[in-house]
Amino acid sequence: MPIVVALIVSLLVLLYTVYLFIMRHYWVKATKELLGTTEPKTTVAVIIPFRNEATNLPHLIICLNQQLYPTPLVKFVLVNDHSDDDGFEIAKKSIEEKSQFLLVGLDDKNGKKSAIRKGISSSQSELIITIDADVSLKKQWLQKIVSNYEQEKNDMTILPVMFSPVKNFFHKLQQTDFFNLAGLTGASAKMNNALMCNGSNLCYTRKAFEELSDKIDYVEIPSGDDMFLLLAMKCNKKKIGYYFTRDVIARTAPSESIKAFLAQRVRWASKARFMKDGHIIFSGLLITLTNIAFTVLLTFLALGLIKPMLFLALIGIKSLVDFIYVRRIAFSFGEKTSLLTSLALTAIYPIYVLVMPLLILFFPPKWKGRRISLRPNNS
Repeated sequence: MPIVVALIVSLLVLLYTVYLFIMRHYWVKATKELLGTTEPKTTVAVIIPFRNEATNLPHLIICLNQQLYPTPLVKFVLVNDHSDDDGFEIAKKSIEEKSQFLLVGLDDKNGKKSAIRKGISSSQSELIITIDADVSLKKQWLQKIVSNYEQEKNDMTILPVMFSPVKNFFHKLQQTDFFNLAGLTGASAKMNNALMCNGSNLCYTRKAFEELSDKIDYVEIPSGDDMFLLLAMKCNKKKIGYYFTRDVIARTAPSESIKAFLAQRVRWASKARFMKDGHIIFSGLLITLTNIAFTVLLTFLALGLIKPMLFLALIGIKSLVDFIYVRRIAFSFGEKTSLLTSLALTAIYPIYVLVMPLLILFFPPKWKGRRISLRPNNS
């Protein structure tokens, strides 16, 4: 039995290593192609759903107001999702006499999906970009995204997101972990088999959205606006691209507590059972099984059923592969990651993988004080 387990773990580590190096290769390709800017011609609606974002809206509106993009071609649509704080009043006061801004609210419906659809229906632009209310953007952000669209003509363009600023080791762990996801996002899109996207920074055409509006699964689930749209795009053979320069990164703050971090990850992971896509399933299973395998291997080591050198060799290989992979992603974002951080994540992941299903089962996901229903009517 110990020999069989050791062989299985070794095979998983080998497959995991090959997969990450393939992803690293495609990440480099995805971030090498730098395009020049063009004279903007495209009308754009930037949709910003918000709920209880009174502290973040003033900074966001400043970022949007400073965008280097012709005012007649852009509409920044702020959609209030029944905020309990002063967010609506703050937004209203901040955008007074600014023709490029529009503030609307949801009536009988709620949730981010409804807010995005409200924002889209309130505008007439060719291009849609969604962001979250807590992001920070550079002045060139919109100009660069539209320039890329005008040259590539993608139906959907996946854009980079990162955690910043980083003030302590807990923040650094989150940032490094997020770089792992960012690498898979960009690399898989470059492979024409996108794994994920993030609605905090996402671009797509109105035409594609309207064509797929009735084909997007689980529209009644309040969250998952980005991933379910991505799956609809993939299933209907739409052109999906990835665009990376540091100017188009949307920066958002990491969680300040373990409780907030776990709540965020429960929201993300709880939708995994709806992701009926071969590459998503393969990638998720490979990463999950590899981490679980080390928990089993550690148990065998504690029972004296395997030699310490075997465990150290396999965990050492995985740690090195993780570090080589994530260091390259971090470099693209203009950040550094340490071996210590990578080793810490290697130690945490097996526990995280085992605990997450229990959290999903016993602690239903919440967002902004609102419980998220994950019981679809069309499944």
